[in-house]
Amino acid sequence: MRRIEIVLGELERLTRGLCLADLAHETAFTAEAIGFNLGLARNSVSKDLNQLWNDGLAIKSRGRPVYFLHRLALETLLGRQLEESEREVRSVADVLPHEEHYAPDDPFISLIGYDRSLRDAVEKGRAAVLYPHGLHVLLTGPSGVGKTFFAELMHRFACEQASGAIPPLIYFNCAEYAHNPELLSSHLFGHRQGAFTGANEHKTGLVEQADGGYLLLDEVHRLSYEGQEKLFSILDKGEYRPLGVSSQPRSISVRLICATTEPVGSALLRTFQRRIQVCIDLPGIRQRSVEEQIELIVGFLQRESRKIERTVSIDKPLLLWLLNKPLEGNIGQLKSDIQFLCAQAWASGMTEHSDTLQLDKRLAEMSVNPTPEQRLLVDTLFDGKARLNIDARTLPALKTSLATGAEIEESDLFYSFLTREYVNLRNSNVPPGGDAGDPEK
Repeated sequence: MRRIEIVLGELERLTRGLCLADLAHETAFTAEAIGFNLGLARNSVSKDLNQLWNDGLAIKSRGRPVYFLHRLALETLLGRQLEESEREVRSVADVLPHEEHYAPDDPFISLIGYDRSLRDAVEKGRAAVLYPHGLHVLLTGPSGVGKTFFAELMHRFACEQASGAIPPLIYFNCAEYAHNPELLSSHLFGHRQGAFTGANEHKTGLVEQADGGYLLLDEVHRLSYEGQEKLFSILDKGEYRPLGVSSQPRSISVRLICATTEPVGSALLRTFQRRIQVCIDLPGIRQRSVEEQIELIVGFLQRESRKIERTVSIDKPLLLWLLNKPLEGNIGQLKSDIQFLCAQAWASGMTEHSDTLQLDKRLAEMSVNPTPEQRLLVDTLFDGKARLNIDARTLPALKTSLATGAEIEESDLFYSFLTREYVNLRNSNVPPGGDAGDPEK
């Protein structure tokens, strides 16, 4: 059997395992995933998949990574034949009937990258909420990647699914009382009167307050050993004892969302991973695609635009600087840096018009060396203009523009960059009123 036939068979097998809900969640298959299943090189599988697409046996999505589905198996699932225009789609969900698409109030849609770099994280978060009685979740990732925001989206999604009472979400940062394990345990699990010095009355803990809902434990690695043991009792048996209670433990129905910056392979996390069914790792901002980083930057500028009730205008060098400056604090630091840039511009009067706040390269702290991909996407976004004006209507148009730029294959990026640089250099050598095509002028 030829390799392309093996690839076609695997694509058909994977596609036949899907349901309409999977398509709504943008589930499809990359050359890398199929190559991993078959033990074949990604480049070889990519070549075969594109040939199958040319032959009309597969459909694919635009953008990166490129996703593929078996055409006949997909038509069987949909119960209809695909139009020729549907051989290549913007996203997998585009082939669904309109009523099958994401609900407009789906909270995960507000998450930049929900259908790209965070697709796996979103699917896990959905599964944890939708599974009967829910599943506990461990959120990992460096500081500032949005673990708390992701947990809040999970809770909002749970509220959308709830048919009865709205489940509560209780937040607790374990680092706040890390120096006092007894007080920390008291806040979490409650205590009886006289359980310790100063315990003058009974106290209900956060665990009990979160009964029937979610308890978000931030920096869970700072929990004391005793607190961890009590937490494991909830994870293993669904029960706990308040401080000072030695009688029958209390049953509890709470779903824990534990967030930590600890490395996934640490001893503490290995202990948690044995008990928590869903582990979601959120990437640092520089591990996300250039398109997503640009969307995040523009999204924060858009937020400042609404706050100050002015259009925010940014030039190309400053945007490239924001794409390359060190961000140890990830998305949280980017948000703060952009707020400070806007404050600097406001204070220094960098406004050409009263309704526009001008941000330019004078605010950059250092020079950077953008990659060809960054230059190409930013050039596409600016479309020959000197500045990008950002207001409440910017983001939808931005996504369309970035999607157009992202369609260029990675192998073409360097050559596209060289071509643009050559054109810019040639034009810079043309005297005013001159003709680049006539050396005599």
